[in-house]
Amino acid sequence: MTISLFLINFHDFILFFTLYSFLGWILEVIYAFYAHKKFVNRGFLNGPFCPIYGFGSLIIISSLNNFKDNIFVLFILGTLLTSLIEYLTAVILEKTFKTTWWDYTDDAFNIKGRVCLLFSIIWGLVSVVLVILIHPIIETLIYSIPISIRKYLFLILIVYFFIDLIITLKALINLTKLLSQIELLYFDRMTEFKDRISNTNITSLKENYVLLINKFTPNHIRLFKAFPTMKFKGLSNLMNDIRSKLNSIINN
Repeated sequence: MTISLFLINFHDFILFFTLYSFLGWILEVIYAFYAHKKFVNRGFLNGPFCPIYGFGSLIIISSLNNFKDNIFVLFILGTLLTSLIEYLTAVILEKTFKTTWWDYTDDAFNIKGRVCLLFSIIWGLVSVVLVILIHPIIETLIYSIPISIRKYLFLILIVYFFIDLIITLKALINLTKLLSQIELLYFDRMTEFKDRISNTNITSLKENYVLLINKFTPNHIRLFKAFPTMKFKGLSNLMNDIRSKLNSIINN
């Protein structure tokens, strides 16, 4: 059976999406453990799921399944398609939350830090493995579950994802507001004080800065840990200091 985003029913779509989001989370956790030598919940959501992998996998499978008999073409198209998905996702997140979630600026042959050649090649290889090896197993697994049970799983998962998404979006909106307040605090106040700067002004800035840092919630801290290269537009020079202060809060 060949999956198609236009033919698959919504119940099964959520099941495929969940499994691929979970597999993507596992992949991200393994990479983070290799890079940082510790466990990091790399999920965009609170739970062990990376939605970009769920949607991305379904788009790749639906678009490239007809090329599975030609591995070279599959690899090239997979590389291009995954790069496009990653680039567009980065743009949407940047425009929506004024935040850069990953940055390939230091990697060779990158495009505005949103995609780079090395990871594009890796995603191309992953696309080949996904279409040829992984999806047939996942498809067999899901369609071996009785329809009645799949419907119950769908209800459970749709409620879960709705709740998790609302909590995550609320955290992101609040995070954006806090970072915007820090930006205004530093740049507007420094402009105001530039001709009459004093120790009192500096002390006031530092105190207000600490007050804003203390408003960060565990959800905000999780996002900082999940995306260690995350940057906020206008606060590039302060992000490391914010991370350091949040780590101090955790340790205390």
